[in-house]
Amino acid sequence: MELHQLRAFTQVVEDGSFREAAETLHLTQAAISHSIKSLEGRVGVTLLNRGRTGVSLTEAGEVLLPYAKRVVETIDAASEDLASLHGAGTLKLATFASASNHYLPAVLQEFHSRFPRIRLDIKEGNDLDTLEWLRTGEVDVAFVVGHPHNVQFQPLYDDDFVLVARRDQMPGVAENAVPIEMMADQRVIAATGGCEKVVSAALSVANTSVVYSAVVREPSTALALVQAGVGITILPRLLVPTLPRTLVCLDIIPRISRQISIAVRRGERRSHAVASFMGLVGQMRGIHGQE
Repeated sequence: MELHQLRAFTQVVEDGSFREAAETLHLTQAAISHSIKSLEGRVGVTLLNRGRTGVSLTEAGEVLLPYAKRVVETIDAASEDLASLHGAGTLKLATFASASNHYLPAVLQEFHSRFPRIRLDIKEGNDLDTLEWLRTGEVDVAFVVGHPHNVQFQPLYDDDFVLVARRDQMPGVAENAVPIEMMADQRVIAATGGCEKVVSAALSVANTSVVYSAVVREPSTALALVQAGVGITILPRLLVPTLPRTLVCLDIIPRISRQISIAVRRGERRSHAVASFMGLVGQMRGIHGQE
């Protein structure tokens, strides 16, 4: 059995399809298919059931999978350790928009300056995605929100939430802040990805009910709907760009905030790349988009 065959096999199982595995490994789908067929020919049994809805493991595939994973992970760890002797390696990092835009650039600039031989593999999603990727081993380090369980995290900064509305929707607001009670019975555009849990909890504490007129994933979509008059939205400040004059960004009283942290898996030996990155972040904790 060849390493590339085992890597293709484990990646197809993880991604659920030949196409997605090919994208992950930066290979053609034909190359992945050939590796799987060669592996099945080598072991003399079918490892994967192919179907219109994806792939699934056969009984033989279930037996081989843990061994294949162990081989791939061991070889990757050995390669990483050997590379670290020369200051090289790969760091798989998960991040979300506010961290990418406001915190990460300065950190990565310094990291690249100090460790030019470490390659960065950055995966972007929302804060629910980053935590899931860390827990499943798809990344080594992740930006996360709050105090997640079963990971080791280091708090970095707080990201306050703000209310964004059309000016003509808030005619009675003279200051740059609005009491949370003023949102009562307002039509709210909710942004998913973890933000809605923080906002809902704050509204519940304030005994304030709102009407959700839309639920979207992207903050840019929420802002476009606000501009169209569909409702107001509540977003982390670091996700709000420079707004047109027709929109207003208001602080919320009392403050609604989320804590941004950097996290690694608990109890796992850290590679040179991970240890170097976490050490640098610890030194640069004062750098973030709110300063």
